[in-house]
Amino acid sequence: MINLEHLADENKRLREALLKKEKREYKGTAPERDELLKHLETLGSKRAVARIYGKDEKQIRRWCIDRDIGDGKESTRAIIESLRFDNLKFKKIKLKPAVDPKGETLIIDLGDWHAGKEIKDEHGKVVFNEKILTERISEGLFPEILSLLDTRIKKATKITEIVILLVGDMADGSNIYPTQQYNQYIAPPRQVELCVELIIPLIENLVDRKLPVNIYAVRGNHGRGLKLESPENNWDTMLYLWLQRETRKLPNVTLEFSDLDYMNFKIRGWNYHIRHIAPEQDDTAAGRAKFAGWKDIHKFNAICYGHYHHFGITDFYGGRRFRNGCVSGWDDLSEKMAKIADPVQLIWGCSNKRVCSFIYPVDLKGNV
Repeated sequence: MINLEHLADENKRLREALLKKEKREYKGTAPERDELLKHLETLGSKRAVARIYGKDEKQIRRWCIDRDIGDGKESTRAIIESLRFDNLKFKKIKLKPAVDPKGETLIIDLGDWHAGKEIKDEHGKVVFNEKILTERISEGLFPEILSLLDTRIKKATKITEIVILLVGDMADGSNIYPTQQYNQYIAPPRQVELCVELIIPLIENLVDRKLPVNIYAVRGNHGRGLKLESPENNWDTMLYLWLQRETRKLPNVTLEFSDLDYMNFKIRGWNYHIRHIAPEQDDTAAGRAKFAGWKDIHKFNAICYGHYHHFGITDFYGGRRFRNGCVSGWDDLSEKMAKIADPVQLIWGCSNKRVCSFIYPVDLKGNV
């Protein structure tokens, strides 16, 4: 019968004897590759090998790098950490595509689609629903963006990258206010499906133009569940997960979304900060304090948000503020705020020299 304790003691004794022997024979010169490999295989760790040569573990690592000796343990750990488990399948890791530094980036700001919402005016006429949303996006917004890109923008500047911002309230959600169910045309799961069906063709058209597409997304308040539920219970998050799955099939497309209410990233060296809700104005005391505080925390050059259903662009404290419009246009929120809101989505350019080199509000009021 094998005595496991005896074998363990014997193994320990042999290891210690080998350490003493090799330490006596070491003359101070850096070992050859075969010698270093033999010690690593015998002793099993760089720390043990370091004891032989009277060096610290960092020196052993440097010797391994110089002699092209890989670290299986560290490589395995790096691979495991880089993979995310999803529905019993491993995701493919997509690196951000390289961007030509000589060109400019076209930024497409999408938000406040409120897919599934039905809006009627004071006479009972439907002014927004699923059909109108589809027409404004697929027959108005996206064709106009692609037309501007192909016939006008490219003539003035070389576009080498597309960035799409998704700033929330893409789905209208449910239970956000007491009477919402009476203003909805389709339920939240189909709201998400509709948004996916509308957005994917735009991304595919941009890919067909050989342009890298990077997408950044934050959730809105209309996507959330009940107030006592987890913030991750958000229909916008479901949309982004679905889009992330679909865009894996496309070359040169990445999508990142935040588990927080905000997200920070760089476009051509400029710090961008996106969130769904920020103060409507930056020329009030409260608005200035809020924007200045966020600018101090996040160090951004530009902040992009939505929520208020009417667009606006201003400068403040050396930063640029982009407040996107909505696709529905006038609604009950606009009436309460006494704001005439045409359906608008913003696009603009970003260069190495300017955080905003040009801007174009795409007006959708003619697409009904």
